[in-house]
Amino acid sequence: MADDDICLKCSVRGACCYIEDYVNGVRIATTVPCKYLNQKTGLCTVYSERHKKHRGKCLSIKAMLHQATVPVACLYVVDKEKYQAKKNRRHYKFEE
Repeated sequence: MADDDICLKCSVRGACCYIEDYVNGVRIATTVPCKYLNQKTGLCTVYSERHKKHRGKCLSIKAMLHQATVPVACLYVVDKEKYQAKKNRRHYKFEE
C-alpha cells in the first residue's frame, strides 16, 4: 500500500502536518497547520512533492517514528504494541 493510500484511510489524517516548535528544549506540536495542509480534508496538497517543497519541515515516516511524533491512531503505528507517541502530541479530526 502506498503512503498516500494509508493517509487516505487514516482517522487522524493531517494530525502529523502541524508545525512543531521547541519550548524549553522540548519539541511540541502547535495549532499552526503546514501551509500545504488542506484543513477540510486533512490531506497534503503537494503530497508527492512535500519533501522537496517543504524541505526540512516535512519529516519522513521513518523520522517521525524515530522522534515518536506519529499519532498513536495513525495506520503506520496502530498495530505496533511498543510504539508510544510523545505525550504532548495534539490530535486533530478532519471532516470527511
